[in-house]
Formats: sequence, structure tokens, C-alpha cells
Amino acid sequence: MKKPSKEKILVRHISSVVPEDAHGGSGKRKMVYSHLDVPKSRLEAVSVGYLPKNGTFDWHMHNGIDEVIAVTKGKAAVDTGGRTIHVRAGDYLLVPSRKMHRITNPGPDKMEALYVRFRR
Repeated sequence: MKKPSKEKILVRHISSVVPEDAHGGSGKRKMVYSHLDVPKSRLEAVSVGYLPKNGTFDWHMHNGIDEVIAVTKGKAAVDTGGRTIHVRAGDYLLVPSRKMHRITNPGPDKMEALYVRFRR
């Protein structure tokens, strides 16, 4: 049996995280955890992103990083430069490394999603 990890469990409430701009456009995110919190892990980041009605996270990609997006509120359109994928609360997406994408909120309400990024 392996020895238990000596690393501590980290707890952070979303209300204590300051919003920041992300990927251009009109969206905001709260970076809950980053690779600095778990330096020996493949985890790159965990964030919660918010888009107002007609808001956008502009075109971007993550080099060497896969991203899981879990839509928790509202709707989104994910453009991949040839295909637009329409998602809603309860949908999950897996965006592979180096895949260009843009996320917009066509819905009448604010869109919210959990983003989890892992280094390859």
C-alpha cells in the first residue's frame, strides 16, 4: 500500500475569488485553482467563467492543454472554425489541445460554466 499523500486538501469558496478578464471579449472568469496550487500535478487550472447575453470568449486555443467545459447555467455556442456546437446547462465538452475555439452566449440569460484544464 502506498503512503498517504502529505499534500493538504485546499478549500476555496467562489465568493473569495476575484473576477478577471479571459480570452478577450466580454466574458469574465474566476480562477479557483491554478498549477501553482498543485505544482506536481497535470492540473493546469480550474475556473468558473461567466458570459453575459451576447457575450464572447474570443478565439483562442490551449497549447499542450486539454479543457473540459461543464455548462452549469444558460446556453452557449462553441465555434470551432467550421462547426458551431450549441450547448446548454448540463452539457459537457472536451476541447483537445490546440483546437481553436470561441464561446458565445446567444441565450437571454447569463451563461456560466466550469472549466478544468489539464496539461498533456
